[in-house]
Amino acid sequence: MYLVKMPRLGITMTAGKVARWLAAEGDRVETGQTLFEMESEKSAVEIESQSDGVLRKIFVVEDEEVAVNTVIAVIAAADEVIDLAAIAASAVEDDGGVSAVETPAPAAPAVPAASSARPSVSPRVRKLAQELGVNIDEVAYAGSHITEDDVKRHAAAGPRATERAVDLSATQKAMADNLVQSWTTIPHFTQIVSVDMTRLLAAKAALGLGLNDLLIKLIGDTAVDHPFINGRFDRGRLLTAADANVCVAVTTPKGLIVPVIEAVQAKSLAQVSAELSAIASQARNGDTGGLKFSGGSITFSNLGAHGIEMGTPVINAPQSTLVFAGAIIRKPVVRGDDIVIAPIMKLSICFDHRLIEGAVAAAFSVDLKNRIEAYAAD
Repeated sequence: MYLVKMPRLGITMTAGKVARWLAAEGDRVETGQTLFEMESEKSAVEIESQSDGVLRKIFVVEDEEVAVNTVIAVIAAADEVIDLAAIAASAVEDDGGVSAVETPAPAAPAVPAASSARPSVSPRVRKLAQELGVNIDEVAYAGSHITEDDVKRHAAAGPRATERAVDLSATQKAMADNLVQSWTTIPHFTQIVSVDMTRLLAAKAALGLGLNDLLIKLIGDTAVDHPFINGRFDRGRLLTAADANVCVAVTTPKGLIVPVIEAVQAKSLAQVSAELSAIASQARNGDTGGLKFSGGSITFSNLGAHGIEMGTPVINAPQSTLVFAGAIIRKPVVRGDDIVIAPIMKLSICFDHRLIEGAVAAAFSVDLKNRIEAYAAD
């Protein structure tokens, strides 16, 4: 018998989710065969079986978060006699000692009081429970799993809940923790500059590239000339990065991620565009495998396509600067003695006030504005 446990992929990882089982109960599995996809704080990775045998029991359903080292399945010989209930209630080994696996107490007499095994709940049943405002832990059931009929009976028996709980993904939880740390430990201030996008939009059309391709390249080129901007605060010291490693805020089905495009100042526009395109493609598919998330020195975010004109962004700790691009709005501007209509975009640039003074920040803000407004396709 082999106990499959939720693996720990990093020293800071405390929990994970089975994003998708690639084998079903009763299937024959072999060592090295991909057993399931695991969602960690930053990515989804394939976990291989470490034993030959039959997948006798799956204890953790898809999208259920459990602590690392929790027993999530059992592989054994087809005719091996095993006590599945005892395994479900067994202890979980962790770095800090031994703690019992928590199993939900029976919520209604329909569940035998002596049983300690947790009920199996499929993603379809969980989704139905959320739609009906039903707390899945309160549903009475018979047998080893909760069915759709159990959920519907529970919903019909009582008033509809006025609110429902939606579990956050591991990615969303990790981002929430990072933002809380950033907002509570870094003194933020934001500068807003209006940028005439006439020349950059003309260059975009001439080069056949995306607007974000150009902005990321210009941010990287500008950041390396401003050490305080391309650095971070570390216990009373300024640590500056040799390269402009630009993090790009990207929305995925499982939450916001900020992968890194490294050494932007040393890359061509075509290289930056290709990397950004690959990141966007993976994000749409919910696949973060292979993306880099560490070593960023400055972050770029753009909600202009959603109609947001400006904002007060939160720094992506431990970095010192975040550049937020807003919507491009056609506005009247004065050029010499004439008033013309020009495409104007506001940049909201957030800084860490512990190491960046207002004048230092302004030097970067104005430098970036001037480079954008002066850009030409040649």
